[in-house]
Amino acid sequence: MKLSHKNKTFTALLALLFGGAGLHRFYLHGLRDVWGWLHFASLVLSAGLLAQDPSRALLINTAPLVLSVLAACIETFVIGLMPDEKWDAIYNAHSGRQSDTSW
Repeated sequence: MKLSHKNKTFTALLALLFGGAGLHRFYLHGLRDVWGWLHFASLVLSAGLLAQDPSRALLINTAPLVLSVLAACIETFVIGLMPDEKWDAIYNAHSGRQSDTSW
């Protein structure tokens, strides 16, 4: 049985665009990923804080989301700069395919 091949470019794009919600983590590790749920919880928490008291400073209300987005930006760089061989060893060891992103 071949396992699914995790695409490095798609993962980096998910981290860049939707990293604050943890979608890249769920793509890589599935719905049991704790870090993915922490990213998602920061989104929900920030939305709740904004809805509860919008008069507070915007940065205070969105601090959890800002931290999550910053973490996702770092993850985007880590994913993008990881050599294809290392990527395949970690995420595609049993997929039967090799990545060739050339970046």
